[in-house]
Amino acid sequence: MWHFAMMNDRPRNAAYFRALQRVIFPGQSVVLDIGSGTSALLAMMAARLGARRVYTVEANPVLAAMAAETLARNRLDRRVTALSCSSTDLVLRESLTASEDGRRGCVLEERPTVIVSEVTIFQAIVVAA
Repeated sequence: MWHFAMMNDRPRNAAYFRALQRVIFPGQSVVLDIGSGTSALLAMMAARLGARRVYTVEANPVLAAMAAETLARNRLDRRVTALSCSSTDLVLRESLTASEDGRRGCVLEERPTVIVSEVTIFQAIVVAA
C-alpha cells in the first residue's frame, strides 16, 4: 500500500516537519490536515510542534478510523480531532444556524490558521491571514 511508502519516506517527512516548524506558532495555531490517511502523521507533527488545536480529515471511513486509533495510541486524541468526511463537507461551527447544529458530522470548532494538504504531484502548506 502507498501509505507505507509515504510513512517511510524520510526526506518527505523531514521536509514537512521543517515546513510545519516555520508556520506553527506554539499555543496559537489551529491546523487542518486534509487527507490524514491511516497514520495522521502530519497532524501528529503539528500537535507535537505545539499547535493549540489540530483537525485531520479523511474521506475514507476505514482509513479515518485507523487514523483516530493511531492518535489515541499516541495520546494525541485530545488535541487532534479526527473527522471522517470529505474536506468539501467541512463547515465552521460559527457558520451553522441553530437548526443545523448537531446535524453535521464535519464541524470545525475554530477557523484553521494553517492548512496542510498533499496531492500526488503538488505539496503545499497554506497559511491563512
